[in-house]
Amino acid sequence: MKSIHKNLLIASSVLFSSVSIAGTTTWEWNLNNESVGKDYISNGDYEYLSTNDITNQKQVDLHAFSDTAGQQDDQITAAKFDRYSSGWGVVNYDSESGSPEHAFDNKDLGITQGPCPTGYRHSSRGGSYSDKCYKSSGFDGYIDDLDYDETDYDMALISFDTSVALTEIDFGWTNGGNGDFTLLAYTGGSNSVNSPGTGTWSDVNSSSDWTTIGNYENATNSGYYAVNQNAPIVESKFWLLGAYNSVFDKNGEASLSENNDAFKIRGLKALTQSNDVSSPSAFALLLMGLGGLYIRRNKKA
Repeated sequence: MKSIHKNLLIASSVLFSSVSIAGTTTWEWNLNNESVGKDYISNGDYEYLSTNDITNQKQVDLHAFSDTAGQQDDQITAAKFDRYSSGWGVVNYDSESGSPEHAFDNKDLGITQGPCPTGYRHSSRGGSYSDKCYKSSGFDGYIDDLDYDETDYDMALISFDTSVALTEIDFGWTNGGNGDFTLLAYTGGSNSVNSPGTGTWSDVNSSSDWTTIGNYENATNSGYYAVNQNAPIVESKFWLLGAYNSVFDKNGEASLSENNDAFKIRGLKALTQSNDVSSPSAFALLLMGLGGLYIRRNKKA
């Protein structure tokens, strides 16, 4: 009888030590002291950021995109991602300069009927090109009409070298109290993502590749802002972070508004699941229970 009891305890202890459950590892990237790298893209030479987590040496790359291409000035294209004293921002192709345009923003440029905005000139061609503004650099072609109300949405593509749950963002600067932002995670099947996609932000939203994690309001530069906290926490290698864009707001949050939000990025925190914490399996617990019943009955006998 004693040998049966002993064998039950040995079996349960072996199973107890061999089965694991998930734990978490937290990573942090302080981006404020990093300098830019170079990324060669088909239509230009753009700056980007590539850095490692100090402790775990996990890599993250950040690139910038904005809807500043195409005849209607609504097609997604790469933008210049650069470091400022208060954090990382972006300058897109719509002749941005100064604050808050060099941050990630959704600022309404407010093109109204009359003179073309800075960086554009009136078309010298007739016919269908009359009364339109032309980009001096020739990059974006024609803005359709002079009363065209132009709003650009800047977003950062954040690429980790492993799947993580992005959980906190440090905004080095926000535009006063206007720090509403949108966060998406890539849930498509590709292992390599070089851009948010083609077409417009509406096209990105209608695809099945990106999932909106949340639309958040009133981010400030007073420390880390928590995101992606609702269970189940989403993990992905690729994330999109940008000024609030109602295209990705399926709930239509009344407290969030466009055209005046802006921020710069100073730091990131993420976590990942690991399998290094010992825990008993159901079968091991069953064996331990049987052992307990055996001892109890043996004592009664």
